[in-house]
Amino acid sequence: MSVDCDDTPLSDKCLGRQLLEAAVQRQIHCPYTNKVLDARRAVLLDGTHHGHAMHIMTAEVWDRAENAFFEAHPRDEFDVYDGRDLYG
Repeated sequence: MSVDCDDTPLSDKCLGRQLLEAAVQRQIHCPYTNKVLDARRAVLLDGTHHGHAMHIMTAEVWDRAENAFFEAHPRDEFDVYDGRDLYG
């Protein structure tokens, strides 16, 4: 899958797609389910700008984990790139 942006190349949506696709290509499988990742149905949590790691998973895993994750971590310390929103 290649990034095809209908916005300008530097738009938040286009940059989010590029980051998500790079993470999917690097990880290949969801670390929680071992399913092959698809950028359109994957979620990337990026906390690197606050000293945290990046986490990638299927959208189904994220849907089950989102509330608990943000109960344990400050919401403003992570950017969430959800392929369903970026490609929807």
